[in-house]
Amino acid sequence: LHYGDSQIEQDRITSTLRMNWQERFGGMGCGMIPALQTIPTPFLKQEHGGDMHKYLVYSHEEFKAEHNQYGPMAQFVRVTDSARMTVSPRYANQSKSMRCCPQVKVLVANAQAGFRAIRHHDGQWQERIISDSSAQLHMLQWEFEKPQENIDLSFWGNADIQAVLLDGKSGVAVDNIPMRGCSGTIFASIDKASLAEAYRLLNPRLVILEFGGNRMPMITSKDDIALYMRRLSYQIRYLKNLLPRAAFLFIGPADMACSVDGNTQTYPLLEELIEALRSTCMDNQ
Repeated sequence: LHYGDSQIEQDRITSTLRMNWQERFGGMGCGMIPALQTIPTPFLKQEHGGDMHKYLVYSHEEFKAEHNQYGPMAQFVRVTDSARMTVSPRYANQSKSMRCCPQVKVLVANAQAGFRAIRHHDGQWQERIISDSSAQLHMLQWEFEKPQENIDLSFWGNADIQAVLLDGKSGVAVDNIPMRGCSGTIFASIDKASLAEAYRLLNPRLVILEFGGNRMPMITSKDDIALYMRRLSYQIRYLKNLLPRAAFLFIGPADMACSVDGNTQTYPLLEELIEALRSTCMDNQ
C-alpha cells in the first residue's frame, strides 16, 4: 500500500515501483483503484455512470459520510439503485503486466441484502450477489482463464464500494492511494474495526507513507514541528497496531522552496522537519 499526498497522484512513483517489482518478482495489474476515479492516471481509462457518489475522509465536509467506515483507500463510492464502471488501458503499447489482470475483486461495505455486482464480457455476464447483509465487509471476486484488458462492472442495489482491485493471482500487487492536501494524520479517523477487517482481507506486507510536504508551509516554529510529530506518531502506531506483520517505509518531503525577502530558497525549517520525521519513525519502529 502506497499512501501519500498529491505528489503520488496519477500513479507517480508508485507505477515505477510496481513495474520494477512485478518484472522482478511477478504479478500483474494496476492494483487497487476507486470505483469512481476523478483524477485520471496515465495508464488507465476509467469511466462511470449511474448513481455513484464519492466520500473522502481527508476532504471538505461536503464530501464526508455519516459514518467513518472509509476503508483502506480512505474513501468509498456509494452506489444507490444502479451504477456502472469500465476500466481499459489508456495506451495499447504499455506494459502487459500493467494493462492486464487475471482477476478482479470488489471490496463492498454496508451492502443491503440482494446487492448485485455483475461483470460483463463478450455479451455474457457473471453475477455476484450479497444475500447476507449482516457482515461488515464482503470481497466479491472474478477470476479469468486469460488476463483481461477491459473490465466492465455494473452494480445493482445499495452499498459502499471501498475499492476495486485489479491484480494478479500471484506475485506483487502495489496500490497507489493518493490523498490530495493530506498530511498523513487522518488514518485514526477511519473506523478501526472496519479497517482492520479490510486489511485482513488484503493482507498487505509493506506500507509506504509519503507525507510532510503539505504540512511544511504551515510550520513556522519548532513547536509546530513537535505538534506534527505527536500527531504523526499516533497515526503510525494506529496503523502498526492494525498491521503487525507489515513493514513500514516513510518517505518525507523533497526540497521545497518559498520566497524569503524576495529570494527563492528552501523553507527555513525544512531540514529540521526532515530530521524530526526520521527520529519519529525510528522511535515508532
